[in-house]
Amino acid sequence: MTMVHFLIVTHPSALSTLPPIEENEMAFPTKPTPAMLLTILLITFANAYAVQLAAVPLTAQTNQANCNSNGIELIPAIESSDLIIFGEQHGTTEIPLFVAEVVCSLSAIEPVNLLLELEAANQADLEEFLKSGGSDTDKRRFIDAVFRQKDDQHDGRTSVAMFKLIDHARELKRTGRKISVRFFAPTPNISNFDQSEYEIEMAQNIRAAVTIDRNAMNIALVGNFHSRRISDVSGLKVVPAASLIRDLRIFSLVSSSIAGEAWQCREDGCGVKQLSGTTAPPKRGVRAFPTNMSGYDGVFSVGTVYTHSMPAK
Repeated sequence: MTMVHFLIVTHPSALSTLPPIEENEMAFPTKPTPAMLLTILLITFANAYAVQLAAVPLTAQTNQANCNSNGIELIPAIESSDLIIFGEQHGTTEIPLFVAEVVCSLSAIEPVNLLLELEAANQADLEEFLKSGGSDTDKRRFIDAVFRQKDDQHDGRTSVAMFKLIDHARELKRTGRKISVRFFAPTPNISNFDQSEYEIEMAQNIRAAVTIDRNAMNIALVGNFHSRRISDVSGLKVVPAASLIRDLRIFSLVSSSIAGEAWQCREDGCGVKQLSGTTAPPKRGVRAFPTNMSGYDGVFSVGTVYTHSMPAK
């Protein structure tokens, strides 16, 4: 079945140029062509930014993405894509919310398969949570099983914002939306970690997840190094996962270089880290590049400075 290819588009002059790769995305865990532009999803977003919390308040309703009342216009096209990748800065509040809005909008018209950079070994725990009613006990069980396994790391992927993205997908499923969520990150052997092997296994897991349902639009959220579609990255010998799945029709987007904060793990440890970039963020949306020579097909902006999202505990 031919799948429709979507982009979120705003005025090009309001968006930034390609940002550099942040060092924290280079290791784990401490670490369009014109034809492609034929398909557009135009979303005018209101100010729908989540309130940052120190931890998940299990007795409170999670903040939801606003995707029903912002004026969505769809323009169909003949060009298709197997996978749209959002390459992110881990540990922000805004990027998971942005992806939640994309999933919410797309799932209103077609099945969506959301792929997340969390360990594939925890897929059973994820499925149990997605089928649950989302009680405090359900949330607690999921967080303890999936997010708290590495309390000494919490590299930004196990954040409050990431939990809210997953919980939002669960709530959409309960309304009848056809949404699946899959984890694709390998479980690394930290004592003998090999980044190249990690990228290869990640690529294999992504390919397997994408081929499960050819009728679904696949949306992936992954660190911006892994989402790069070229193998020569600043002389590094490590080949990004996205460059290893060229048999798939991929459209890869990288997060705009915006200042702010993120909860990340770097060489100096894990915690709230400062992000370099513009303090006058580009307008919220996506801009496609004329070519993918940079390794990406476009850039997306959350429209505001980044704020950190604490580990979900």
